[in-house]
Amino acid sequence: MSVLQKAREASKLTLAEAAKKLGISAANLRALEGEVYLPRPTEAEALRKLYGSALLAPEQGDLFA
Repeated sequence: MSVLQKAREASKLTLAEAAKKLGISAANLRALEGEVYLPRPTEAEALRKLYGSALLAPEQGDLFA
């Protein structure tokens, strides 16, 4: 399970709910969670805002820093 998927689940959001809040398709979010590609800067910022501290990995700090 990817860090993004864990963050989404910790935020109690379904894939569809998170995608809608992020303004992207569920397929696009699934690709991000599957690490098919890295988020663009605007996507990374939206992910930070939506998931907040759930994106912080204790050993790594901010996932997109």
